[in-house]
Amino acid sequence: MKIENNAITYWAKKRQMSIQIPKNCFGSSPVFIEVPDYWFMKLKNKHLCFGEESGYLYLSPKGWIENKDRIKEVFESSKSNQDWSVFEETVKVFFTMVHKRTIIYLKLRRSYLEKFENNLRNFEMSRDLIMNDME
Repeated sequence: MKIENNAITYWAKKRQMSIQIPKNCFGSSPVFIEVPDYWFMKLKNKHLCFGEESGYLYLSPKGWIENKDRIKEVFESSKSNQDWSVFEETVKVFFTMVHKRTIIYLKLRRSYLEKFENNLRNFEMSRDLIMNDME
């Protein structure tokens, strides 16, 4: 995946505790770099996106681990009045919340699909009865 060079540390430089990746960093002449896809996850309503769902780009847990030192360096050099340990704890809580919300989302989605499959089965059985009755 190609992203702007400073996209991962963009919010840390702005003294904000966020691991969201901005769509663009508004640089005058952006430099793009190639980074591993597994560094990122797409979120919608704070749960993981599936299939073609659109969402916002965030660092994944693995992306956080591999970029944490770089983010910390930028965060601390930004003279933020926020404490780095609070940032780290916020990220841990965020990943826990995303995990829980994704599980809930999948359970709701599975329940919806099961209801849909039951309705489809009932429709097919009714259709078959009508078709057989018409013969």
